[in-house]
Amino acid sequence: MGAVKIFSRAIRTGKTTELMEWCKMHHQADGILMPDVNDVRNFYFINSSIYLPAQVDRKANEEKISVGKFCFSKKAFDSASAYLEKNYTNSKNYFIIDEIGKLEVEQQTGLHHTLVQILQIHLNQPNNTTLLLVVRENLLNNFLENYMHECKVEISDKLDTLLA
Repeated sequence: MGAVKIFSRAIRTGKTTELMEWCKMHHQADGILMPDVNDVRNFYFINSSIYLPAQVDRKANEEKISVGKFCFSKKAFDSASAYLEKNYTNSKNYFIIDEIGKLEVEQQTGLHHTLVQILQIHLNQPNNTTLLLVVRENLLNNFLENYMHECKVEISDKLDTLLA
């Protein structure tokens, strides 16, 4: 069983920006980040350095997933899920999923099914990969209750401490 670490702080406190900087210096990571680019939420595929717009206009002519003030492309979430499923391997030291939010924890949509699948594999098969999950502080207790059950996890609001 590989380690599970949770990076958790309040919204809009620079979690993704800090992770982007960390990934530039540590090439042994893969997974996805969800940065804002020109005020639009994007998926950033770490290993391939590709950005994929996730946020769409509410009037967009495509299947959408809505939460709060955000409206996301279901197709973008499907692409992110496919990337995670394809690239989750034990060959990297760190596998990152940013961010687990209301879609996953409260609506069981977004990356929910992929997250469950990766957790099952990660927690039940021998591996040396650290699974780093980014979870909003206000959703942390619900996340732990719904996803981690009684698994041992390390939680911090300081990335350098968590990944030291």
